[in-house]
Amino acid sequence: MIAYTATTHGVTVRVWPVYLDAPSSFMEMEFAFSYAVHLHNRGTDDLELIRKRRTIQESNGRLQDVDGDDLGTRPIIPAGEKHVLDERCTVHSFDAVVQGNYLAQRPNGQRVRIALPSFPLHAAAN
Repeated sequence: MIAYTATTHGVTVRVWPVYLDAPSSFMEMEFAFSYAVHLHNRGTDDLELIRKRRTIQESNGRLQDVDGDDLGTRPIIPAGEKHVLDERCTVHSFDAVVQGNYLAQRPNGQRVRIALPSFPLHAAAN
């Protein structure tokens, strides 16, 4: 499994996308993916995750734009600690590219955007 990595504002984000065979349907052109997102706060301040933003550019030209605070509870990542998020998406073409970021807040109120590394999705790639 290939990992994709980006570091911004002292946070290293690593993503492992996985194609999900069972819920996917070639006949319906619906391809499901799961991806584990590991966030490692290498900074000196705790970070509270507030929102996430995703764009998924599908090879058929369709663009999905997901922006929201659907992180469940707003997780706090203590300085030096890691946090894992499990996310899913469905696309309608064999290939797509995911990009995005997280909006996080430090204890002093300063907000920063933490980059999600850009990563490809390939149907039946496992």
